[in-house]
Amino acid sequence: MSLKEYESFSIPPVVSIEEGRGGLPFVKIASDFAEAEMYLYGAHVTRFDPKGDRPILWTSPSSPFTPGKPIRGGIPLCFPWFGPHRQKKEFPIHGFARIRSFELTYTARLSDGRIRVGMVQKSDAESRAFWPRDYILEVTATVGKVLEVSLTVTNTDREPFSFEDCTHTYLAVSDAPSTAVRGLDGVCYMDRLANDALGIQSGDLIVGGGLTKIFTDSPRAVSIEDRAGGRVILAEQEGMANTVVWNPGKETAAANPEIAGKEKEFLCVEAANCVNHPVILLPGCSHTSTVRYSVEKK
Repeated sequence: MSLKEYESFSIPPVVSIEEGRGGLPFVKIASDFAEAEMYLYGAHVTRFDPKGDRPILWTSPSSPFTPGKPIRGGIPLCFPWFGPHRQKKEFPIHGFARIRSFELTYTARLSDGRIRVGMVQKSDAESRAFWPRDYILEVTATVGKVLEVSLTVTNTDREPFSFEDCTHTYLAVSDAPSTAVRGLDGVCYMDRLANDALGIQSGDLIVGGGLTKIFTDSPRAVSIEDRAGGRVILAEQEGMANTVVWNPGKETAAANPEIAGKEKEFLCVEAANCVNHPVILLPGCSHTSTVRYSVEKK
């Protein structure tokens, strides 16, 4: 669709559909509460700036914004698998949803002034080449003082299927190594950088350097204390059993031009259904995964 064909989705002066980086269309939101951007490519929220505060999301200035490649930063949506495909290593990492375009279905200004945007992706021949299942993936983003993103997967196939999903959120911090994640004390985790060794978190998780930890049976909320920036971000999740904490560290980041030299500027705190908690859906059934991000009040 051309930008002109999206005009019916505009809600002046708070919602407009514009041409973004790489010529990709995105929904621009400028409400009383926050400014935000959500691309149709991947149903990808790339910006959430609460009024009177710094950006909550980090998006790489070097991300290509090119079809076939994932956008680096913001909130990438992983579906229908997390990480590398178990059997087909040549398949896209974290699934194909984030490298396919969605259809914009609606925009709305709610009675309390929040803005809601809906997008949908449906199975087709392209998706079946990677995953031979019929599905509908609906994504809604609600922008207020809190950013809420929901993924609803509906099984339109004739057989049950299982899937993994994840909001691979890049949070903007002032200094990742000194940042602490609170709320995971006593929670079991798998350490991907230590041959998937299992452990139990003791106290706050201090990032320190590169890490990839998948926490199982996670709490519904964690706090990210950006100690260098003097701010705490609250991350909440519903319908998602895992919390993943990831930062590439200096050496890994140096090998990727999209994040080289930027590893201290972000921390990924992700909500997921993965590893030991895939979602199983019967035909006709749906599952909703929801995350919320806000600045914790002092």
